[in-house]
Amino acid sequence: MTFLAAQDYGGSTTQPHDMGGQMNKGGLVSEVAKRTGLSKADVARVVDASIDAVRDAVVKGERVTLADFGTFERKHRNERIARN
Repeated sequence: MTFLAAQDYGGSTTQPHDMGGQMNKGGLVSEVAKRTGLSKADVARVVDASIDAVRDAVVKGERVTLADFGTFERKHRNERIARN
């Protein structure tokens, strides 16, 4: 499973911490459904609502900390000049 350290909403600044493979949203939904006995549809709604709540808070400039998981926050970065 690969966990990503969320550093900046909307960017590609995540850093993978490899724990033996990767899990996408569908894999997360399947795993939570298996562990809880809930339907995948119900779990998908909860996962979507959770992600939306975190995203909305970060967009407002709030810092979201999930204990033993990670912190999500918006960070300002200075412009950089790119060359081809």
